[in-house]
This record gives sequence, C-alpha cells and structure tokens, in this order.
Amino acid sequence: GTSNECYEKMDRESEKRTLEFIRKNAKSGKPFFVSYWPNFLNFLKPDMPKKTHSGGKVAESFIAVDAFVGRVMEELKELSIAENTLFVAMADNGPMAHNAPPGLGMEEPIFRGGKGDFLEGGVRVPAQAWWPGTVEPDQIVGDIIHETDLFTTFARLGGAIEYIPTDRIIDGIDLTYLLMNGDTHSRR
Repeated sequence: GTSNECYEKMDRESEKRTLEFIRKNAKSGKPFFVSYWPNFLNFLKPDMPKKTHSGGKVAESFIAVDAFVGRVMEELKELSIAENTLFVAMADNGPMAHNAPPGLGMEEPIFRGGKGDFLEGGVRVPAQAWWPGTVEPDQIVGDIIHETDLFTTFARLGGAIEYIPTDRIIDGIDLTYLLMNGDTHSRR
C-alpha cells in the first residue's frame, strides 16, 4: 500500500488496541496507564480536502485525533470509570516553525521558536486535563508543568509512589494539587 494507507492502518490498529486495553483493564478494577501517540500526520500525503478554517495539514489531521478522543471518552463513560480516570492530552513540542513542508499550516505562535528550540515556542505547549468530578471544567491554568511531572503525579494518583526510585534524583514533581485546585497551585 501507499505511505498514506500505512499511516492510516497504523493509527486504526493502535486505536483498536488502545480501546481493547482500556476495556480489559477496566474489568480488572486495578489502576492502569495508557499512552497513545498517533501518527496522524503524514507529511507526504497530498493536499487534503479543506474542512477547517486553517486548511493546513496539521489542522485537517486533528479531525481524526479529535474523533478518537471522543470515542475514548465515551468508552470511559460506558465502562463507568470516567470519574476515576484522568485523561491528559498534550503536545510533544512546538510547531515546525523552521523549514516546515509547504501546506503544513505551521508557523510560530505567540512564543518565539519551534520544534528543536529551547525557546518558549519549542517547549511551551498546550495541555488539557479531563477528570469528571475532580478537575473543574472550563478553566484556564497558566501554571507551567514539565512532562516528567506526569510520572510522579500518575504514581501518586495510582497509589504507586513506593515504586518511584529513591536511589537517584527524579525530576518530576507531583502536581496532584494543581489538578485538584487549578490555576496558581503548581509546585513549580
């Protein structure tokens, strides 16, 4: 098949396995962790039909990611585990602001820099947290977190802090308090 078909098959298979993993572990009643990294953007894909205001390949590709996130959230509700599940979505880096392929739809946002930079535009990315009954909806939090904070925070929430190594420095900070209380409650 073409590279487009391969990307789409990989994502569909990953989505199927992610939902199966959630169902299996929800039945066990034990805490579990899922990490989903879609390959949703194929730089080689020819121009896509324009469905968004942006019209760039990135914005058009997010339509499929958004649909899958909706399926996951519905599954969590159907399994009656939504109120006991923290769902975090975050970008891994800033935009490809330097030499991005044509039609990609990426440019520097309000912060200077992008992917591969240590400037704010490369490392300050959006993140969302959803946890019905615990994380207050519709709030904007300006606190800075680091991806290493997810390790310690998830360990606390999953009752696994005894597994955090004590024989070395751990960069992550437990940010449970920020999730529970919102803006300005980060320990960073």
